Amino acid sequence: MKRQERSLGLTEREERLLAVLKAQPGKVFSAEELYERVWEEAPFGAANVVAVHIYHIRRKRKDLRIKTVWRRGYKLEE
Repeated sequence: MKRQERSLGLTEREERLLAVLKAQPGKVFSAEELYERVWEEAPFGAANVVAVHIYHIRRKRKDLRIKTVWRRGYKLEE
């Protein structure tokens, strides 16, 4: 991630999660898919873990529009 984003206090996991969303803006990723890509392990309890990290990214990066798609997952609006 860019130095500017690190200065806003994003953790390594938050940076990796944001990178996945930025790689395909507009694509809806399930919590399980995001968990597998970022944590690189089976998505046991993924929904809560991903939701918390998305919450922190939203608070730190108000310039981004990460949307929750009900019952499907998350996407970065273009």
